[in-house]
Amino acid sequence: MKKFLKINLFAFLTIILSFNYVVCYATPIPDVKLTVDSPTAFELPKYFRKSTDKITPSENINLSGLDKLNISGSGQFSKTGVPLMKESIGNVPITIIDLREESHGFIDGIPVSWQNANNDANRGLTVNEIIADENSRLKSIPLNKAIALEGFKDVIIPSKVQNEAEQSEAYSLSYIRIPVTYKNLPTEAMVNYFMEVVKNQPEGSWLHFHGNEGLERTTTFMIMYDIMKNCKEVNLNDIITRQVLLSKMDKNTSDKFYSGEVYNFLNNFYNNCKSSESNSNKQIS
Repeated sequence: MKKFLKINLFAFLTIILSFNYVVCYATPIPDVKLTVDSPTAFELPKYFRKSTDKITPSENINLSGLDKLNISGSGQFSKTGVPLMKESIGNVPITIIDLREESHGFIDGIPVSWQNANNDANRGLTVNEIIADENSRLKSIPLNKAIALEGFKDVIIPSKVQNEAEQSEAYSLSYIRIPVTYKNLPTEAMVNYFMEVVKNQPEGSWLHFHGNEGLERTTTFMIMYDIMKNCKEVNLNDIITRQVLLSKMDKNTSDKFYSGEVYNFLNNFYNNCKSSESNSNKQIS
């Protein structure tokens, strides 16, 4: 009888352990959840826009230099959205400027990230620490075992996990990480790093900026880039307005760019760039 029970218990455990739909959770740390960031449908990422898009301003604003910027912006893209982005941008070398501080990556092309309530789990970490945390978390995702994702109705069984650099390079896109805390402004170090990136940007290349939603961080950096290239000819309000119009963001979001902390930051950046001899090599201090 005991022998019979042992055999049946062993058989039962074997079946359970080999069952594909045993659900695993890749994030044991409390208050940080593995979350799906955007749909995987074959479509452009949310708030995708290019500096070459036509805009019809409701007032007379200066559009000088806008269509020569060679930049675009969006929310987080999925694997299926990348070919559409490349097609829309055209046959030029593209560099992804990843502004997300939060650890994120791709499970079978589905964009995912680890988020807490304020989406600021990596606040205060260095770039190297962020990348180390991100890679560690991605490696913790079990392959060929079902996992549950916050915001995703179906359980999925990962067969391939990649960070964004790997995902970008698979599509012949260059990749640069400039992490900024969600709903915050970039630190001085990241501002200076960004200016160095722009200074060393190859001629004829295209920069694609993205955060998670594609609005606040993305638009801030598109405005900063526009300032660096056009502050000699275009005033700050016109630069802000044309980037806001391109994004098609709502008024509640756009108002943040015209007053308070965000506007003060952009105004300081604008004045520093305008007083700089080259518009691109002066560091903000």
